[in-house]
Amino acid sequence: ASAWLMALRSVVEEGASSGYLNRIATAIAFFVLVHMASLRLAWRSALVRSRPTVFAGTAHGALTGWLALAVSVGAVDASRWQTFGLPYTVAYMLTDILFYCIPKRDWLMTAHHLVMVATQIGVGTEGGATVGSAGDAAWAVSLSALGYVAELSVPFLNIRWYMLQTLQEHSAAFTVNSAFVLLTWVFGRLVLMLYLIVFVICPRYPEFASRGALDAFVGLLAGHTTVFAMSADWFRKMLRSGLWSFFVFRPGQAAFNPNTKAEKKKGQ
Repeated sequence: ASAWLMALRSVVEEGASSGYLNRIATAIAFFVLVHMASLRLAWRSALVRSRPTVFAGTAHGALTGWLALAVSVGAVDASRWQTFGLPYTVAYMLTDILFYCIPKRDWLMTAHHLVMVATQIGVGTEGGATVGSAGDAAWAVSLSALGYVAELSVPFLNIRWYMLQTLQEHSAAFTVNSAFVLLTWVFGRLVLMLYLIVFVICPRYPEFASRGALDAFVGLLAGHTTVFAMSADWFRKMLRSGLWSFFVFRPGQAAFNPNTKAEKKKGQ
């Protein structure tokens, strides 16, 4: 049987008794409220109206990024990632599809979110994590948390977007925030993803093969490779005007932001 289907079955069966599905439902309700509040605020603010999902995205990136980092360095027990981090991120992905991807017809981001939900939701239960990791649930939780360190860049990226829309002249805060964008993007999305692919996922191929769970292995490899490739492409586009323009604000300057399709249409 498909390892992914077995993990999903564990989510349905074990998730109901453990409260995992209830936590996902609660997180969905939270994000729906955030989106609805943002849409209401959008009626009063043209800036918010241009990106009403920025609040939910920032809330998701800030919490998952820092929680993932804390779990990865051992400051917080790994069980917190299963009980809180995963329900929170699954809920965000599902609601972002509804409130952003479908209205904007951003099918690439829709595919990204669906793949993330499909590969991560099983890690929230012990049975799903065991099946999806070829027998090592702790490995699956660790890999999941490490991957989400990439989200650390999102709040800084959104702050940069806000500054680009509101600043009238250069500010030192713009340079400092841009430095954090660069730092978290390079190490959290490029270096870390490449490390996970080469030194964490690929070496475990024999275990997946021996258990007949190659579909789970392919899913993990494809998911992380896709995130790395997309992040590398977005990084190139963010720096296409050069490092000076990236760190120094100029009124009217265009800026690519991977979190919104609207800006891409304007050639930003």
